[in-house]
Amino acid sequence: AFQNSSVYYTNIPPGVISIGDEAFRSSRIFRIRFYDPYHAELWRSYISEWSELTSIGNNAFRDAINLTTIAIPSKITSIEPSTFEGAVKLHTVIFGADSLLTSIGDRAFYNASNLTYINIPEHVTSIGNYVFWSATSLEYVVFNHGSLLVTLGTMTFENSSLQTIYA
Repeated sequence: AFQNSSVYYTNIPPGVISIGDEAFRSSRIFRIRFYDPYHAELWRSYISEWSELTSIGNNAFRDAINLTTIAIPSKITSIEPSTFEGAVKLHTVIFGADSLLTSIGDRAFYNASNLTYINIPEHVTSIGNYVFWSATSLEYVVFNHGSLLVTLGTMTFENSSLQTIYA
């Protein structure tokens, strides 16, 4: 859709349930706004809890070098491989309350070099290989109380600045 484009921002209308594979890959996107039906005059710069979004495809934001913040809505069950790989300015990832996320795919945040921390939702059972490889600003990771994590992939935190894991 916007792969390799110079689009800096976009508004996602109501009813969108999926962001496809490579949708914003290598784009200059830095802001994605979502319509808020409770405040019809407003477009939010985050994905609020009412979002109908259920999937974000492989490489959807790969090399989206201007993206700084992303909020993952509660209905998303997995972050696909390489979704945010190379999003070098990404510093904030927020998961919706009561997140249904169960897996984070290989290389999902590979080389997200400005990411400083991440709070992993409690239902995540699997974190893939090289997920935070070269996330050189990553200092701490929080696993929510009651974490169901079973599988942690190979070299998940390699070449990061990870100092503390809170569980």
